[in-house]
Amino acid sequence: MEIACSNGLSIGSACGLFTLPAFLPPAWIPVTAVTAGVALKKRKVIKRGLKRAVRGGNARRALRILIEELASDGDDSRPQQSLMSFAQQRTSRVPDERVTETVNRLMLVGMQRQRCVCRNELPKDQLEPWLRRQLLSNGFPQVVIDAVASSAQYTKDLCKMEEDFSHTPDGQSNLYKYALWIQERDAAHVLVAFICSNATFQSARIIEDWSPTIMEPIFHDQEEHEEVVVDGLFGSYRQPRAVMRRRQIGERPTRTPIYRHQVMSPADGNAIKEYMEYHACLDALAMG
Repeated sequence: MEIACSNGLSIGSACGLFTLPAFLPPAWIPVTAVTAGVALKKRKVIKRGLKRAVRGGNARRALRILIEELASDGDDSRPQQSLMSFAQQRTSRVPDERVTETVNRLMLVGMQRQRCVCRNELPKDQLEPWLRRQLLSNGFPQVVIDAVASSAQYTKDLCKMEEDFSHTPDGQSNLYKYALWIQERDAAHVLVAFICSNATFQSARIIEDWSPTIMEPIFHDQEEHEEVVVDGLFGSYRQPRAVMRRRQIGERPTRTPIYRHQVMSPADGNAIKEYMEYHACLDALAMG
């Protein structure tokens, strides 16, 4: 490694030459050594990290800040990457003929299908309206739109996967499943990716009766903060971390449907979810 000084500092490595900003004191040159291998790709990130580091006034803390900046920058497309990984995993096995036959049979009794795959970077205050518009434009019923959009209040890191079979007073049943990834881009923007599929039925055609009402727990994902011990080059240190935890916040009355077995069974519901998710994931992979 070679170091040259002019208006700024330069660090040379096997991957090329990177000029460090002139505001960096010479005494801080060793701190930059860990960045030489990725300098060409991460110039803006390193400069941002060094500015934070100099303000901190501590070389050990500086190295930690640089690592944090590099890690967060390399993760800018995490929601999209998570969506692609999810889609690849879910399409590794093609639904068998039984699944396809189940879907075709239920289409004959009025089942309707919707699916949606989207990703974006947008202002935090536009996240929920954007989610609602995407789902509405793809024909999703309001109950599903509300379920997905309710997660939009979490504008930091979020990975949420949910499924439900809801029954509304208007005589519609909706069997839906979705996955939503949100990452805070900066103080004002978020990265988001989501995939959602739904099958809608007329309840009277598939449900013969209802089981007695029972109380079902209501869970809510909420952000909490904790300190974790991180191993660094100069020893271990404690670092605050925001985590999402699911907490029970109450209960609600619910009834389990008793299916018309000649039309639909619980196994058919699983087949529908598998089929719908598979094709939504193919849409995601097609987006690239």
